[in-house]
Amino acid sequence: MDFEELASEFLEDFIRLGRYHRSREISSSMKGEAFLLMYLWKKQDTATPGELGKAMKTSSARVAAALNNLERKGMIARKAEEKDRRKIRVELTGKGEEQAKQWQKMPLCMVTRLMEQLGEEDAKQMLHILKRINEIMPQIDCCDSVNEGEKDNRGGKDDIEV
Repeated sequence: MDFEELASEFLEDFIRLGRYHRSREISSSMKGEAFLLMYLWKKQDTATPGELGKAMKTSSARVAAALNNLERKGMIARKAEEKDRRKIRVELTGKGEEQAKQWQKMPLCMVTRLMEQLGEEDAKQMLHILKRINEIMPQIDCCDSVNEGEKDNRGGKDDIEV
């Protein structure tokens, strides 16, 4: 079996999947302000900005910017902890909770329809494979040496465009 050929075909289809409007909507609902609202809503509790940054895997500056926007829109509130007033907790407002519920509906509806179209067996198989991918991906590090060799060949001023 030629795994490189399969990988190439997978990447082509994966990229094509990203071109669909609905795929982009789901992707954007998992980032930035939407991610923060969804995280707080699912947690059903407050969180520190640091915890939110770790969950988003992003810098404290990006988290602060997103929190500022959400606060300005009235979707979150920042409260100082009673025991240590220097520590800040972020909580959803009623408006933020309603927005999180709305953002949850679209991707859930779309994936539900996808699963229905796939049928029970294919849907379960797809979910099984996705879980396996999530288990395996953190262990893959073979591509680091490939990327190191390519760094010298990207974007130089002497490159010829074909």
